[in-house]
Amino acid sequence: IKLIPGIRFEIINGGCCGMAGDFGYKFSKISEKIAYNSLGNFMEKIKDKDVFVVTGTSCRKQILDVFETHSIHLSRLFNESIEIK
Repeated sequence: IKLIPGIRFEIINGGCCGMAGDFGYKFSKISEKIAYNSLGNFMEKIKDKDVFVVTGTSCRKQILDVFETHSIHLSRLFNESIEIK
């Protein structure tokens, strides 16, 4: 599947990131364990040049807090990929 020319992507089945709204703030230790269980193996493969697309607001925050990795929403990726002529 090619959505944006020149961009290769991989869809992962990561499951829940562990944040689930404010759950991650109320139960941070459990939340972090959930994040490592569902995303830990994948996060080790991400390289500096990779763009990590995550649609959930809470998930993007959790990934930043737990894995110190920035991610963006899919609409932002599309927006940044458009060439205006």
